[in-house]
Amino acid sequence: MKSDKKIRELLNRFYTGETDIAEEKVLSGYFKGKNVAESFIIEQLQFESMRQLYAKEILTSGFDKRLFEKINNTSPQKKTISLKFALSGIAAGLLMLLSVWITADLFSPRQVYGTVTNPTLAFTETKNALQNVSENLNKALKPAKKATDELNKSLKKASEIKQLNQTLKKIQKLKEIEHARRLIQSINSVYINLELK
Repeated sequence: MKSDKKIRELLNRFYTGETDIAEEKVLSGYFKGKNVAESFIIEQLQFESMRQLYAKEILTSGFDKRLFEKINNTSPQKKTISLKFALSGIAAGLLMLLSVWITADLFSPRQVYGTVTNPTLAFTETKNALQNVSENLNKALKPAKKATDELNKSLKKASEIKQLNQTLKKIQKLKEIEHARRLIQSINSVYINLELK
C-alpha cells in the first residue's frame, strides 16, 4: 500500500498533467483496490468513472469503412445545398429590388413645388400653409396642455399642503402658549396660608 503522502503527490502531478503512464497505472491500481484512505474517496469515484469510460469500445471495427463511405457519398448533398443557396440568393435579390422600389415610391414627392411670381397668390399660399401648421401644432399641443394643467393642479394642492403645515405649526405654538397659561394659572391658584392661628 502506498503512503497517503505519495498518493497525494502523484494526484497533484496527475491533475497538472505531469504524470507518465506508469505513474497513472500506479494511481489507477491504488484506487481500484479496497484499502483506499477515506480522504481519497472522491478521487476513487473519479478514477472508477474514468475506468468505465475507457472500458467502453468507442470505435467499432467498421468505423473507417463507414467514414470513407460518408466522405465519398457527399456529392448529392452538395447539389441540394448549392440549390438551396442559389434559391435563397434569388429570393434575397428579389427582396432587395422590392425594398428599393417601395422606398423610392415612399420618398418621391407627390407635389412639385416651385416659385410663384404673383404676390397675392404667394401670400394666400403662405397663409394657408401657416394656417395648416398652426392647426396641426394646436392638435399636438392639446395633450401637453392637459398634462400641464394636471401638473398645475398638483402643484396648487402641494402649496395648500404647505400652507396647512404652516398653520399647524402656528396651532402648535398656540398649544404651547395655552399650556404655559395653564401652568401660570395653576401657580396663581395655589397660595399658602402663612397666618398662624
